[in-house]
Amino acid sequence: MSFRACAVVPCYNHGATVGAVVERLIAHGLDTLVVDDGSDATTAQALRVLALQQPRMQLLRLEPNSGKGAAVLHGLREAAKRGFTHALQVDADGQQDLNDVPRFLQQGERQPNAVVCGLPRYDASAPASRRYGRWITHVWVWLETRSFSIGDALCGFRLYPLGPTLALANRVRLARGMSFDLDAIVRLAWDGLPIINVPTKVTYPPDGLSHFRLWRDNLRISGTHTRLVLGMLWRLVLRPRHEIHWSQVPERGSTLGMRIVMAAWRLSGPRAARIAALPAVLWVFATAGQARRASRAYLTRLAATSPEPVPAPSSWSVLRHMYTFAEACIDRFAAWQGDVAPVDFHGEKEFRSLSDDWRWCARSPRSATSPGSPPSSTPSMGGASSIRCAASIRGSRRTSWKSRTSARKRPWC
Repeated sequence: MSFRACAVVPCYNHGATVGAVVERLIAHGLDTLVVDDGSDATTAQALRVLALQQPRMQLLRLEPNSGKGAAVLHGLREAAKRGFTHALQVDADGQQDLNDVPRFLQQGERQPNAVVCGLPRYDASAPASRRYGRWITHVWVWLETRSFSIGDALCGFRLYPLGPTLALANRVRLARGMSFDLDAIVRLAWDGLPIINVPTKVTYPPDGLSHFRLWRDNLRISGTHTRLVLGMLWRLVLRPRHEIHWSQVPERGSTLGMRIVMAAWRLSGPRAARIAALPAVLWVFATAGQARRASRAYLTRLAATSPEPVPAPSSWSVLRHMYTFAEACIDRFAAWQGDVAPVDFHGEKEFRSLSDDWRWCARSPRSATSPGSPPSSTPSMGGASSIRCAASIRGSRRTSWKSRTSARKRPWC
């Protein structure tokens, strides 16, 4: 997976401090997206001037004020559209030590699927209510995740892998206000993403501006904890505690469906077989919850490791993923029947070289030799014939019925 990171800075009336934050981020080599969350006219003008002065800064604006979570999500989505794989979330108030930015990036590049979270180290300037009040959230988060992997769920200094984060945001409505950081990190931990905690210094300047409202935001954080605890109970009680791997789940149904699909193939070809397999796939999709979860988890990991932006997995993509299993079975049946057509593939020169050197080749019983003896002069793989026979039914789908009939007459190699 390629690693291409940017910075996302949500800003609401932080015109006095955001400039220094942006300059430090750009000095670390990061393109920076500043999301103006409905700031007043003075701050909006300061941000426009800053964007003109900093070519590597992109200014985005939400109107009206939508909350920190909404601003961060808007920035993450814009970062993904611009081809970035990771986004470093940084607050605009200047409280975070941006000297630690390289450490976050190094950890993210080393483990691209992980969320790299800041673990605050407060100095004497931090209010006691903040330092001790956070322990209430720590205890709830330990309960919600049933682990100690998250060092601080409220710190707004973290590096997100965009693929799985946006997949989560498209699947679940995350908190839009101050509790976004908490909601996002707990749910990403539920999705199985590793959490890396990086200690970082946090200071509270005497003239600093904070938009945290004691009663309003604490009530919202309590509401988020309530939802997360209920979600944890749902996962703990209503889902199996020890789910076996989906590949070890016993087969369901009977051979009748397979016989119908294969009969359709013999009578009318692959297209009819694919149509005949659709009811079985729909039945599995509707009844096999574990298979759906496994498919969605795989597609989420695929999106996270793709060098290009990949849409978050949806129910339709999960169904299509399941349908490919049915297509693979039809392909194998067709191959056993000899219904393949010659195709060309990339790497023919390398394939021939490996075949001539007897590396990565399977030998047929006729060409197998005893240990220590030279290979047979007629290998089971290699040469033009094996290359032409290394085909799938997808190649034959594009041929006429006459060409499929002629393909059956060629020996399977």
